[in-house]
Amino acid sequence: MDWKKLWLATALAFMGESGMAMCQAQDLPPAPTPVPNAPSTPAAPAAPITSGQGLPVAPAQPMPAGPPSAAPYGPAQPGFIPPPPPPPPGYFVNPYPDANGHLLSGDPSFEIPPNRPPGWFGGIEADLVWPHIKNRVTGSVMIDDFIDTVHLPTASLDFTGSPKIILGYRLPPGFGEFTASYRSIVTEGTRNVEDLDPLGDSFLKSRLNVNVVDLDYGTQEIPLSFDSRPALWDFKFDVGARIAGVYFDSTSQGVIFHEHTSNNFFGAGPHVALQLQRHLADYPGITLFARIETAVVIGRIHQVFQESASFEGTPIFGGSNSQSGDRAVPVLGFQAGASWTPVHNWRWLQFSGGYTFEQWWDVGKVGGSSADLTSQGIFLRTELHF
Repeated sequence: MDWKKLWLATALAFMGESGMAMCQAQDLPPAPTPVPNAPSTPAAPAAPITSGQGLPVAPAQPMPAGPPSAAPYGPAQPGFIPPPPPPPPGYFVNPYPDANGHLLSGDPSFEIPPNRPPGWFGGIEADLVWPHIKNRVTGSVMIDDFIDTVHLPTASLDFTGSPKIILGYRLPPGFGEFTASYRSIVTEGTRNVEDLDPLGDSFLKSRLNVNVVDLDYGTQEIPLSFDSRPALWDFKFDVGARIAGVYFDSTSQGVIFHEHTSNNFFGAGPHVALQLQRHLADYPGITLFARIETAVVIGRIHQVFQESASFEGTPIFGGSNSQSGDRAVPVLGFQAGASWTPVHNWRWLQFSGGYTFEQWWDVGKVGGSSADLTSQGIFLRTELHF
């Protein structure tokens, strides 16, 4: 036998046995060798416990400072909304004034002043005023075939009280208020007048009666502030209608002659008022204010003139006349003073006082007559919130 063939046969036989051993190793792997006291596999960590707002809370560990996404607790849950910043000091803000969430929170138009809660309120004002009539009321009276001109001056009117009653309803924040008010001025004056009677002085008596009703819609106090600091200035305005009546007369009585003149005006028209306030930061509850108002009362003027003569109760002659006309009467009013509101108790009260002035033009202007009315003095007002 050739030795080369013998070597090749031996190599093939060795490679066959090696392949069979490898196939048996893949089909039947050896069993693992047991290890005594082997530790068990640790369990997977439990999911972190979360709060109602989605912030993770670690058991038995304090929450670290910082935003909810700070390590080691992972990012915040989706949908988390941070709370709004606190309101500036000095303001009481309704968190959700018109159901828009934080959108309008802190808007000055929706702030609730502590002494201006929604609901009914009322007030009583007592003015001490000195009225004055610039009287040029003149008319003609025909007595038989003779025409006489009648004009009587106005006696100085007494310093008098002028009450004012206020009733209103304040709507929710941002919607303003409705107000109705009534005030009157009633006074008279007397003096002796020369040259009205040939036999001596005449006794002159003058009277005044003013009645005013205002029906207004007004805004709430609007702060004048352009940053986050508390506003020390604010303003409000009212717009509505005024119904007014002004009556005055003069009567003279001498030994022979008796004369009488009267002027009666009644009308209605628009009314507008603007009030500016300054809060004193060093004196809580005290406010300085100025209020200006104007109206144009459109109505009718009616004047009456009478003249008669008698001697010892026996009538000699007499006559009367009247004239009427339509007129627009401008009115301007002004008040300035201070108000005080208790800051701890009785915040539903407010006290005000100061100077008041009012001017009525053309209240007696008809035909050849004219008259103006002026009043000025001091006022004290108490306002009560129900």
